[in-house]
Amino acid sequence: MSKEWKEFTPDQKKKYEDQCTVDKARYGKEATAYNASKKKEAAKEAPKKKDDPKKKEVKEPKKDAKLLGKKAKPEKKTADKKPAAKSAAKS
Repeated sequence: MSKEWKEFTPDQKKKYEDQCTVDKARYGKEATAYNASKKKEAAKEAPKKKDDPKKKEVKEPKKDAKLLGKKAKPEKKTADKKPAAKSAAKS
């Protein structure tokens, strides 16, 4: 295809270059309209969002069971397992 393009005369190329110019203009108009519609949609949605996205919600710290007057859950006790005694006699 590129070989054919190189072999075209300037008059033959002009036909396609004119089509390209028209198509670029059409694309530019469509892209501008699309971007404008997206901006309008974003403006409509903006009030739904939080006032300041940089501000973080402050969460209250978790309260300790002792401070609340509740009994804390007992810690699980782990039994120390001693390794089984190896027999000294080998057969």
